[in-house]
Amino acid sequence: MTKTKYMFRKIKKVLAYYYSNKKIYHKSKLCGIELKTLSNTIRKKTDKDDAWYFALLQNHTTIFDLGCNIGYTSLLAAIQPNNKKIVLVDPNPEALAKAAQNMIVNGFGFKSTFITAFVGNQDGKK
Repeated sequence: MTKTKYMFRKIKKVLAYYYSNKKIYHKSKLCGIELKTLSNTIRKKTDKDDAWYFALLQNHTTIFDLGCNIGYTSLLAAIQPNNKKIVLVDPNPEALAKAAQNMIVNGFGFKSTFITAFVGNQDGKK
């Protein structure tokens, strides 16, 4: 294989990687605010509990999202106008990684803390 063919293959791989990863985020709106999110992060139909949760978030500065999954409720907290500290906790590291992606890609990483853990009512129990 010539050096030119090798370089073209390498460039093709880099471009394919870039464009495939670029398409993983979707433009979506949450409470009228445009966000970039992973697929299936934002619900198509608003739940009435979302409005209740959104209203509660307005009066608090530290939010603990226990069992955050991919971070939908954390995004609800992050779009509030006052700066908040948001602690995202989930025992599934893959789901927590997706929540982290959703938070970081939208510029909320500076106020987010990510913890892989299971939360229960007794210490040391599973």
